[in-house]
Amino acid sequence: MTSFLVDDLATSRYFPTSIFAATRQLGVSKGEVKTAHLIWDIQQDVWEYGAQLFELFGVDPQHFAVSESALLGIKHPDDLLQSQEQVNSVRGGTPNTSYSHRIFRTDGFVRTINSAAEITTDSNGLPCTMSATIDALSAWHLPLNDGDIASASDGELMLGIRARMPDAFSEIFGRYNSQIAGIARQYLTSSQLVDDVVQDVFESILNFPSRYDARRGSLGVFVRMQARSRSIDLQRSHSRSHQREFEHGSRDSAFAAEDEVFGRISTDSVRLALATLTPSVRKSIQLAFVDGFSYREVADYMGVPDGTAKARIRRGLQQLRNSGCLGLNDGNAI
Repeated sequence: MTSFLVDDLATSRYFPTSIFAATRQLGVSKGEVKTAHLIWDIQQDVWEYGAQLFELFGVDPQHFAVSESALLGIKHPDDLLQSQEQVNSVRGGTPNTSYSHRIFRTDGFVRTINSAAEITTDSNGLPCTMSATIDALSAWHLPLNDGDIASASDGELMLGIRARMPDAFSEIFGRYNSQIAGIARQYLTSSQLVDDVVQDVFESILNFPSRYDARRGSLGVFVRMQARSRSIDLQRSHSRSHQREFEHGSRDSAFAAEDEVFGRISTDSVRLALATLTPSVRKSIQLAFVDGFSYREVADYMGVPDGTAKARIRRGLQQLRNSGCLGLNDGNAI
């Protein structure tokens, strides 16, 4: 499987020279807009802007609706945290802000812009309106240089894949193929099926890089969730055909019955019962039994201590058992 992907890259199956060359040329543009203006009624969440904004941002006005979330969605992954902090500063009523950062287009090309904003407040001192001037500080260009591949961040590499840079994909493959295979082996005993999971995940990354959204978490979390989802699909499919017993080594054996029941998570009774749980408990249950996370991984994802994650899962299972939706309400303590 590994040689399949490497060979495809070597023969440019996914990166034809003509497409790659044409994409590089998109970074050169004459007479492009250098400045745009934006007004945000913070309290009403209403935006005012001109056509120049779309051209400066490199977005299609037919498919881009200006909003706080949409604007964060085009920030360079490595500058996203800084941009979120700036938004919080605006909402906090900071009178003036100005910062430089990078944005990206759907084809992976990036440019540096500066956003300078003035914020007015109402009679209660609450932020009312933001008036911003956005200046382009650079032309559109590739997200990274060929010589920077090894030291590039995951965010830069994902933009490189969008920009059809073969070495960017090769680097992502090298960073994550072992992790994906390791996750797949937790669910699957067949080496062929493990290879299938690795191939499916990386082909999805290669063909649909826009599915990764830095606003939702790191690439590592995204890749692991994709690997688990595909592994669970294959494991369930094989379990039905071969009646094979599966045991996840990182989970307490006391939860084996719940594992089987959560294989039918789509049933109405389970979904209704999950809706009664608090958001943090419900998310912990879903990560553990739907996505296959271990306790430590649930804790890392939720940003809480291991003991807290385990307690949430136990509390949620107790509530689900008491509701009777698991069919396990036998009075046994968890």
